[in-house]
Amino acid sequence: MAKVAAIRPPMHLVTADSTAARLVSPKAGAKRRVCEHLLGLAGRAGSEAAAAGIALFEAAWTAGTLPTDVAAACRLIRPNHADCPDRATLYRWLTQYREMRESGSVAALDTKHRGRERAVTGWEARALHLYQQPSKRAAAEVANQLREEGQSTATEQRVRRYLASLPSTVLTDGRMGPRLRKAVHGDYVRRTTEGMRAGDCYVGDGHTIDVYLQHPTGHKVWRAEMTVWLDWRSRCVAGWWISENESGLTTLFSLSHAIKEHDHVPAMIHVDNGSGFKAQMHTDEATGFFARLGITPMFALPYNARAKVVERFFKTLEESFGRRWWSYCGYSMDPEAKDALLKKFEKDPSALPTLEQYKEGLRSWLVGYHQGEHPEVKGKSRGEVWAESFVRTPLGPGEGLWWPREERVVNRQAVSLKGREYKHTALAPYNKTALRDGKVWVEYDVNDDRSVRVLTPDGRWICDALLVHRRAALKTSVLEDVRANREKGALKRLEVHVQEVKDRAAVMVDAAQSLLAIEDQTGEVSLLADELARGEIGVSKTSPDELDLDIWGDD
Repeated sequence: MAKVAAIRPPMHLVTADSTAARLVSPKAGAKRRVCEHLLGLAGRAGSEAAAAGIALFEAAWTAGTLPTDVAAACRLIRPNHADCPDRATLYRWLTQYREMRESGSVAALDTKHRGRERAVTGWEARALHLYQQPSKRAAAEVANQLREEGQSTATEQRVRRYLASLPSTVLTDGRMGPRLRKAVHGDYVRRTTEGMRAGDCYVGDGHTIDVYLQHPTGHKVWRAEMTVWLDWRSRCVAGWWISENESGLTTLFSLSHAIKEHDHVPAMIHVDNGSGFKAQMHTDEATGFFARLGITPMFALPYNARAKVVERFFKTLEESFGRRWWSYCGYSMDPEAKDALLKKFEKDPSALPTLEQYKEGLRSWLVGYHQGEHPEVKGKSRGEVWAESFVRTPLGPGEGLWWPREERVVNRQAVSLKGREYKHTALAPYNKTALRDGKVWVEYDVNDDRSVRVLTPDGRWICDALLVHRRAALKTSVLEDVRANREKGALKRLEVHVQEVKDRAAVMVDAAQSLLAIEDQTGEVSLLADELARGEIGVSKTSPDELDLDIWGDD
């Protein structure tokens, strides 16, 4: 039989508690205190008989002169009885107390003690180790392997009973990765928004909507990307934006929409670590959008979606709004129906709802959503919580406030930005010289590249420089440049796939020619050709034994 090695370090074996370990369960300790008091009463009465102590005990109970700890011990042993324990009960406790003193074990005082302890057979550690593998083997399979390894007493019933006696946190260690273990067994911290005001903190995230839409070009099926900013206190949607994919620009547009809509700048935002929210245009201390507005970003822990309330909003959105559309394609949709729906729409994308239709429906649905009851403040709607606690923080003037900003150097009264050159005579005093670095900030409109705003390093406006030169290959806006780069990347990936198909075809032709050549020379297909036909050449013949690998790492 092959040697079996560990796939992860053996776990600490958890066995049943010994009698000594559970010496003082709460009720056993209480019973011992009552019995010692009973015997003390009998001793003070000058008698060794238990009856004398019991009589004094009953009299003290009636008079209310029992020591506080003794009365509390009686209530702990008999939580559902307010009267004095009867004589039979007190005699039984004394008998159990004497058995405890003779045997030296308080197991006799423990009313939950039943029978003898489980005998350790020696295969428990191995059984737990096999069960903790990420392959998630059943208890019956573990028992079968133990018997194959010579453990004749490891029946399925015994193995199953032993594993069931262990804590669930021990059983799942190794069967789950650290992320899933955290989701199942980790501490879930319930947070309250009491003390917060509406508009203090926005929670943002992106979501691919579960509705097939007609692409703006009208030539294909499309699932749009929605970026939402949800007010944490009121759970109202402060702003949203729909685009082709999540990026730094969509974050800029959606947050700009929220700020313009309510003429309010939030104090904080809670986002994840995705590229769309942690882009340099947002987080840079000098040119970042958040820094310019005085917004403090708070980034969520990786793989901890439960921490953001906006995730719950997306679930409600799809269940309450997304399923109303005939082109719904969410997780609850029947897979067969989803495939048939996609094939139908691929032939005729014009049958799909347009983006404008979806936006119009979303605006109407949000009105009803804001009228729904707030999850924390019972009896009030989300809109009411927003209205009663919202304090506006005006934005202030600034036409180019929504534009991305980059640092550039002035040369010959001009600045260069993304392959374009912008010039203005007001930039002459800021030209780069031996004594001046010539650095300025340049703000640009992603939809129009005809001009840019130029500012000093401390944020003062210098001029609006006009476009004087553009590379012929570039489009008329930065957004079109981004789309062109994305299309170029998609074509490059397709070329890689095409080349791979050609390479695989060449390998198959070479293999077939080799087989024919061998057959011509020998008159039969050799062992080498047979292995080649079965695809075994080049495959590492590793042993099926377990490898000594820790796939979960040190987490």
